[in-house]
Amino acid sequence: MQARDTARTADTRTEESAAARTPVRRTAAAPPALALQRSVGNTAVARMMRQDGRPRAGETVQRMAAAGPKFLAMSREWFAEHGTEVFEVDYYTFLDAKNISTKPQVHEEDFKASVRGEWEAARAAQAQAQQDAAAVVEQRRASTAADRRDTWQMVGTVRYANGVGLGNADRNLEDQVRLNQIRVNTSTGHVEPVLNRRYHFHVAGGSHGAAIVFLLDADFRVVPCIYDYADSRSQNRYNWNNSGTNYDSGADVPGLAESVARAAQLGNG
Repeated sequence: MQARDTARTADTRTEESAAARTPVRRTAAAPPALALQRSVGNTAVARMMRQDGRPRAGETVQRMAAAGPKFLAMSREWFAEHGTEVFEVDYYTFLDAKNISTKPQVHEEDFKASVRGEWEAARAAQAQAQQDAAAVVEQRRASTAADRRDTWQMVGTVRYANGVGLGNADRNLEDQVRLNQIRVNTSTGHVEPVLNRRYHFHVAGGSHGAAIVFLLDADFRVVPCIYDYADSRSQNRYNWNNSGTNYDSGADVPGLAESVARAAQLGNG
């Protein structure tokens, strides 16, 4: 009897030992992004990003991929502002800028392909914007005439040179200059202005004068440049701060030579 019990115990131990040596089959784990979605849901994944759409420090590629369109839109915005002509450089610069880890690299290639699509879209948008801007500049060049101020597109600001300004003069004068409404004069009296020619206009009721030239910028917009000032006059001769006494100032006008070259390219309306 005792011998049978001993044998039965030995058989049980043998079965347990064999069971311990038998490998256990495990179900393959879902990809990290999919597992994350299944465990917490898409809404919770979206919350892993800040409300401004930027990832928290140390977020992984998988979590960013799970965030879907919101993250991809943010990547396109980044590429539009910082992108170059080389995707590989931009891709890793972008990940570094957003502090996104690529480890573990499970399914990174799929993620990278999606990001490349956003990069290509950003590049295409940039190219189209450049083409559109160039077309606007070309239209402006063709339609601008040097001697017709009604064809000028003003830049919207006033440039001052040689350390001069309008001082305490009526601010309405500056607005008139900026809006291409200022009345200008030469030794022959009031005239309609022409690009790149020297004029002056009256300040303080005519006892003071400001010297002005209308220049062309690189986009064929007109920049009014006030380049000298006179706070006294002797009859029709102004005492200019930078060029002695004369009707019009002969002081240096920064950018005048470049403007003259651009005016030679105009289509004259």
